[in-house]
Parts: sequence; structure tokens; C-alpha cells
Amino acid sequence: MEALNAYEPLKEYVNREASPDFKLGAAVTAADFLNRDLVYSRAVSNFDEVVAVNAFKYGTVVDNNGMMNVGPVSSLVNVAREADIAVFGHTLLWHAQQNNRWLNGLIAPVVIPPPPVEPGSGGNGGFGMKITAVGGGDAAYSTQVRYDLPDENRLINGTSYTIKFMARAESPITVPMVMQETVSGGWQQTGHSVNLTTEWTEFEWQFTPSFDNGNQFCFNIGQVEGTFYVDNFTLSETESDNNIIPNSDFEEGNVNGWGSPAAIADGMGFSVGAGYAMKIVATGGGSDSWSTQVRYNLPDADRLTQGASYVIKFVVKGESEFSVPMVMQETVSGSYAQTGGSVNVTKEWTEFSWSFSPGFANGNQFCFNIGQVEGTFYVDNFSLAETDGGDNIIPNGDFEEGNVAGWGPPAVVTEFGLGYSASGPGKMWVEKIANGGFEEENETNYRVTGAGVKEYVEGGVTGRALKVTNPAVQEASHGTQFFTFARCGSRPFLP
Repeated sequence: MEALNAYEPLKEYVNREASPDFKLGAAVTAADFLNRDLVYSRAVSNFDEVVAVNAFKYGTVVDNNGMMNVGPVSSLVNVAREADIAVFGHTLLWHAQQNNRWLNGLIAPVVIPPPPVEPGSGGNGGFGMKITAVGGGDAAYSTQVRYDLPDENRLINGTSYTIKFMARAESPITVPMVMQETVSGGWQQTGHSVNLTTEWTEFEWQFTPSFDNGNQFCFNIGQVEGTFYVDNFTLSETESDNNIIPNSDFEEGNVNGWGSPAAIADGMGFSVGAGYAMKIVATGGGSDSWSTQVRYNLPDADRLTQGASYVIKFVVKGESEFSVPMVMQETVSGSYAQTGGSVNVTKEWTEFSWSFSPGFANGNQFCFNIGQVEGTFYVDNFSLAETDGGDNIIPNGDFEEGNVAGWGPPAVVTEFGLGYSASGPGKMWVEKIANGGFEEENETNYRVTGAGVKEYVEGGVTGRALKVTNPAVQEASHGTQFFTFARCGSRPFLP
């Protein structure tokens, strides 16, 4: 150390007369330099200039939303200026360390959202609230289905609120409803009524209470006879999306907060389908399993760590039964180190989980190896995370953006409604695949997917009709639909 201390600072050995523009520089991390400790003192005393390793690069400065964070960079420049040392800003363009999530998002396909809900366009699916009204009361309020708001959510005098919900009845009925205050004993209230039909319809009621402490919503069914179903019930200030009704879609499988005679109804909630999924058509014929792959490439920031524990989860079903190999691998070094597994695909949606710990660093690619697989299968709700509660690092793993961005061919997104639904009866689809009709009792012209009973009946508008019954629905009147070929065409049968 004494020998080293005998030397002058390194920059003193630069011949300034021979090379007046030469600058002796060093690479330092921004954090080390800003600490003003050993790295800072050595850099300032020995060099004319510093470059802040990655701090000035695109991937560090630009976040996932395209916003620039130049705070650390500005701090470093200010500290360097005080120390009279120059700063080199690093490369303008670089082959790596880019924010690929933001850049890929700029060129992602335009997402076409599902169509708005029209009366009668949906059907039953998931949980809903079922109310059976027997009538016979002296007044509408002699029997009520009530929801009591907690103290902190009581409504405010003069504030505008909106109630929205989906509802249908087994026969047309009119149901009165009120929003009231029961705290003072004055029973102040404001009212409205809804005309229910046998089709799912969205209702909206906007009101401004003229009293404080509104704490109770009621369906007044004392003079109503019939059964009706309610789903997706929300109550919020008109200019806000903050719904103050917990479990408003009843998907927790209960009607907590609602009074008797409200009951939960499994499979009888409102649904417009099961969203999107990823569809993979494997044609086989490869010399090995990896000759055709459906790949997902992780961005640099999300590469897997050697020895860490990860879990991949997804739901999958096929049009036939087969096994699909899959691997998690590293392609950065060119060694293609990998760890593998396989999933057995059946005709029913099945949840799959694969836990693994890579024996290599920089795991960057997940693959379905379909080179020797023949068949079509669907994948939904795909996630990859550290086992102990880490965040899912696969964006759009439920494919509800209407695309399969990040996944290579031959993966494609399905039509809306063919994704996985966790609750409700098995949804069925009748899909037109060629021109023709139901005269031939085969699926040359059409396809029925899902658990259903088919038969052919006479009297269709263009000849024979297809009758499809879903055995999962107990009420036969809701479990059967008829299709003429003109009506058949990628449309959901949601009984």
C-alpha cells in the first residue's frame, strides 16, 4: 500500500501538452458514486471523467409506462459538477437493456374489446343471487330483501349515486326498490322500480338522497309473486368507480350482507362468455419434440435466477386427449440448458401446476414442444412466478387483451367466449364451420363444443333444426335451445 501511495493520482501521468483533449475516465455505478465514499473519492482523485455504467441507458431511465425517471442521473451530474469531474453520458443506442415491455406495447395489435351487453345477449354462468317472492303482503315493504351498508359507507345528503345491476325473472314482474335511512328512526327514503323480463337486462338507477346516513337498500317484494335473479350489483357515487358493495358479483359463493329470502344460485348468475384463451394447433410430424415450439421469451429484467424456486400454472383443455412436453430453458449463452415437464391434456378444462428450480442462470424462454404432437388445445390463465408469493411475470396471462402478444406461432387468440370459466355449468358453443344445414346428422357443417345432448327436429326455418340440451342445468326450460343453421355461427349456448 505504501508503494501505491507513493504514486501520483493516475490523471497526473497524462501528457497534457501532447494530448490536451485526452480524458482519463472510469466506469462507476451511480449508487456508489452518490454515496460519496471510497468509489467516489478514488474516481474524483484519479480520473478526469466518469461514466455511470447503466444509469444513463434506456432500460434504466424509461419505465414500463414509457415515463422517464432522470432523478438518479440528475443527482449524479450535480455531484460530479461539484467535484469538478466530467460525466460521459454513455451510448445513445445499445443492443440490450431496453425496456421491451414498453417498446413491444407500442407495436402491439389493436385490442378489440368484447361487444357491449345488450338485453338478452348473455346467459347464465357463475353465481348469482336468487330471490323467490311469494307475495300476499299488506304492503310492498311487508317483505324486503335488504342490504345494510356499514357505518363508514353511509350515503351523504345531496350527493349523486348510481346503482347498477343485471337481473332477469322466470316470468315478467315489476319489483319496487328503495334506498332508505333507518338510523334516526324516521325511515326517510327514495324509491324506484324495475320491470324484469325473462332475459338478462342491465338496470341503472341514479338518485340523490335528501337525507343523511342512507344505510339500507331494499327490494320490496311484499306484493310481488315470482322468482328473479340478480348479479353484478354495484352502488357508487355517480362520478366514481368505487363500488361500496363487497362481493357484488357473488362469485365468493354466498350472499353475505343480503337478508332473507335471498339465496345463492350456482350457475345461474349472469355471463357473456368466458373471455379469450390461447389456441394452439399442433400438426405433428416432426423429427423430435422441439422441432416445433410455441415459445414465450422473458424480457431481460425477468430472467430466472439459478437455484430459485418457481411455479408455472395454467388451465388447459384439448379437442382430444394427448400429452404436451414443455421446457423452461436458457438461450442466452447458446448452451440451451433447460428443465422440462409435460402436461396431459383432456377434453375438460384442467388446472395444471409445475414447480421447478432451474440449475442455470438467465432462464429466458418457456416452450410448449409440439413437434411430435397432433391435436388442438387451449391454454388460459397462464402464470409464472416465484413459488413464495411472487408476482406473475407473464403479462396478459389471461389473454383478456384479445391477443397472444409475447407468444410465438402457431399460437393464436380464440374468439371471445372460448376461454376458461371457473364457475357455472359447462358452457356450450354451436359453431358454424361450413355452409349447409342440419340435414346431415354429422358435424361437417357445424361443431358443438361442451357437454351437451344433441338431437334433430323438424320445422326449422330452413329445414331441420338442431336441439341442444345442457344436462348441467336443472331447469329444462333454460337448459334447452334450438338452432336453425342461420342462427348458428360461433355463438354461445349459455342456458
